[in-house]
Formats: sequence, structure tokens, C-alpha cells
Amino acid sequence: MMLLMVMSSRVRQGGGRLAALVLLLVSGLGFAQPAVAQTRTVPGAVPTEEAAAIAEGWAAVAQGQLARAAAVAGRLMQNHPRDPAVIALAVEAAIAQQGWEAGLGAYEQWVSGRAVEDFYVLRRVARALLYDAATSLTNIQLRTDVANALARDGDTDVAAYVRLSAEQASVDARTLAAAGDGRAVAELAAALPDDPRPVDSIRALGRSRSQSAIKPVLQMLDSPRPEIRAAAALALGDLDARTTVPQLSQVLESDVQLLPRMAAASSLLRMGNQAPLRFVQDWFDSEAADVRLKAAEIAAVNPDAGWEARVRQLLEAPDPMVRIGAARLLAKHDPGASRWAMQGLVNDQNLAIREEAQRVLPETIGGDFAELRRFLRAADPETRVRAALQIVELTR
Repeated sequence: MMLLMVMSSRVRQGGGRLAALVLLLVSGLGFAQPAVAQTRTVPGAVPTEEAAAIAEGWAAVAQGQLARAAAVAGRLMQNHPRDPAVIALAVEAAIAQQGWEAGLGAYEQWVSGRAVEDFYVLRRVARALLYDAATSLTNIQLRTDVANALARDGDTDVAAYVRLSAEQASVDARTLAAAGDGRAVAELAAALPDDPRPVDSIRALGRSRSQSAIKPVLQMLDSPRPEIRAAAALALGDLDARTTVPQLSQVLESDVQLLPRMAAASSLLRMGNQAPLRFVQDWFDSEAADVRLKAAEIAAVNPDAGWEARVRQLLEAPDPMVRIGAARLLAKHDPGASRWAMQGLVNDQNLAIREEAQRVLPETIGGDFAELRRFLRAADPETRVRAALQIVELTR
């Protein structure tokens, strides 16, 4: 039963092979039709009739008979409203039939009046939302983050799903590359010298974790544009390209612009090289709050005893964007302080400040899944995505 539940949760994105496999298992176990009730000898075990009905519902999902699956789930919800296996089926049937919002609605109806969330059913809703976002978001950077997060979550089907969607809509190679699609990585790498949006492409190549991306990204360290050199330096860290430590060290020591030097410092520290620490300390002593924030971001990979105090000071910075950045950094260490700082900005007169503060709020909630669930209903799609990413991260 548990095997059926886990495998069926990916029928909608996994394609025909997975559906056929689930159906084969269901048939092989004798669950295609409700089994004749048998006496249970173990106290507390799920009654045979209920187990057979749940299996029938999952078989219907596997066969693509979604109306039947929804009907079975509806009957089970009436008769066994507290069984987590039942709500898992109901949510899956709703997602397969109408999408993530319907799945969320089914879950919300079930959880209403209960004191405890079912984290892993909520996780299923969040993943369905992210699959939708991977092909529908207009923000390319966030879209590549979503595809990459699904790939890092162990989903080997995400690249194929995004590529299938790309054949039907306007999903670009950056999203595919971030999901680990080898063909897209090669396409992006080949087009990089003449790419009209090289920073986004370099970032996607870094997220791909593909070793074949190292050489073309490394070449971008010679760009005359500092933002491209910085993107390349960061991407080499994402790629864990330890063979490029000499080149990154050269950028750190001698680049005439601060942005590439900071990017090189970040990548070197992430690869275990401690040489940037003396530079980071100098940046922490800067009078410019945005430079101190960047230093805190770089040092976050291995924060020392004074790191948290420095970030707290930035929560009081005059620049609201610096406060937002500091709140995001501090969220895992002190979500209460981060949330307090953001609540003062969600009503800011500046629309851009309000939107960014709202988008950071899901990261400041900690493990409050009820609050994260409410953010899945936010009007702003980027806020919804950030909440879903947080749910997936917390339940990994």
C-alpha cells in the first residue's frame, strides 16, 4: 500500500511508464477490484474493506480514471475522515484532475479544525505547485530556481517534464538546464558568447551541476563586463569546480571591481578555501551597509560567533532592501526577528519594497506549516512559490 501511494504521487508528471507500472503492481497484488473482506488478526490494523477501497482509488489514478478516483476518495473521506492515507488519495486525485489548487482545496477541507498539519500531504501540494511554476513563471531566475529545487529533491523526471512542456509552450533552455537537462546545457554553453542575457544563462549553467558547463563558464571570467565576471565566478562555485581555484583566486586578488571579487570569495569559501576570509573581514568593516550585507552573505556558508550579531545590526539599516536581505539571511537562525523586521515593511509606501518584503515572509516562518499553507494562497505568484519551496525544503 505505501509503495502504491508513493509511486502514484508522481503519475501526473511521470508519464505513461509509471502509470503502467503502478497498474501492474495493483493488478499483481489483487487490488484492481475490492478484495473480499478478511478477518484482521493484528489489533489496530486498517480494515480490509477500507484498504481495498484505498487501493481501488490509487488504481483508478494509475489508469487515468480520475473521476472514479475522486468518487472513491470522496466516499472514503466521509467514512474515514481521519485516515492520512485517505487524504493522500483525495489530494492526489484532485491534483491529477484539476491541478495543485484543487489539491490544496481538498487538503484545506480535511485539515480544517485540526490542530496538526499533515506535512507530507502538504508537501505533495507544494511540489505540484512547483511543477506548474517551472513552466509558467515569468521570472526566469525564480523559474530556474524552481526547476533546480525539484531536481535537487531527487526528482529525476523534472527535466523530461519541463522539456515536454517546452515543446508546448515558451519554456527556455535556461529552465531546462537548471533542471539538469544535458541537451539544454550544451545549447546554452554553445550560445554563451553571443547570448543577449548571459547572466541568466550563466546562472542556469551553474545550477545544472553539469561538469560540461565548467569550461564555457570559466571563459566568462574574461568578460569586460563586471556583472558577467561575477555571475561566472558564482556559477563556478555552484558547479563545485575546484580545478578553477587558481582563476577564482586571481579574480579575488586583482579584479578592479568589487562585485566579481565578492563572487569569487563566495565560491572559494564554498569550496573550502579559506583565503577570502581576510577580505571578508575588511568588507564587514565597510561603512556601506550593502557591502556589509554582501559580506554576511558570503560568510553565511560557515558563520563564526560574530556573524549573527553583524546580521542583526543590518536589520536596522536605513536602506529597506538591506533590511530585507538581512532578514532572509537571519531567517534560519532567528525567524522571529526576521519576521518582525519584514512586518514593518509589508506596508511600505514603495511598491517594490512591499512586494519583496512579502516574498521574504515565507522564509521567516520557520516550521509553522499552517502559516506556510496560507501563503500558498497568496495573490502574488512569487510569494506562493517561495512558500512551496520552503515546505519542500523543510520536509526533505
